[in-house]
Amino acid sequence: MKNLALIIATFVLVGCGVPQFSVKEADTRFSENNNQIYLSQNNRISTKSIAGGIHIDGTGVFLNPFLEKNRTTGELVFLGFNIINKTDYNSKYGGPNQLGIISDVVFLFPEGQLISLKVKNQENSTSDTISYNNVVGYASYNKWETGVVEISKKDFERLALTERFSCKITGTRQLVVYEEKDIAPVFKSNIKQFYDSYLK
Repeated sequence: MKNLALIIATFVLVGCGVPQFSVKEADTRFSENNNQIYLSQNNRISTKSIAGGIHIDGTGVFLNPFLEKNRTTGELVFLGFNIINKTDYNSKYGGPNQLGIISDVVFLFPEGQLISLKVKNQENSTSDTISYNNVVGYASYNKWETGVVEISKKDFERLALTERFSCKITGTRQLVVYEEKDIAPVFKSNIKQFYDSYLK
């Protein structure tokens, strides 16, 4: 898990602009177990921002599926989501889209059933670059709030094959609820694509 967390941390902070979902196999030649690891990026759950606006750029909350398989047997070793909240802080408004240290992700289905996931390997990091906007008169920098959750194959399959669900993500600063109508259709189709390609 330590090697996997390091690979994910390296993969998570690349890319900017409008999100484009992609999956890559990590280079594990130099790790002890040499398992197959498939990492995805840019699976944004919604264009709705935590503060209530709309994301028109590459920021927001992302739940990127990943898995680790035994290269010899094909047995599933680890399946989960890499969570990242790509946000910022500015000297005028603070960080209205920040979650803080992310602790829980809960999916709710229409019939009332839940998938509750505890977040591990949480980390918050900031950009070394500070920008200053002369027009509105404030300084800002990028911020990333990240974590990893493990999910069972059965629960992942349910997410992949279900059209309707809502999601709550809790952090130490605040929580956000994405109702069914808020969740991006492409988020669901990306999960289904990952399931069909790597778990079926």
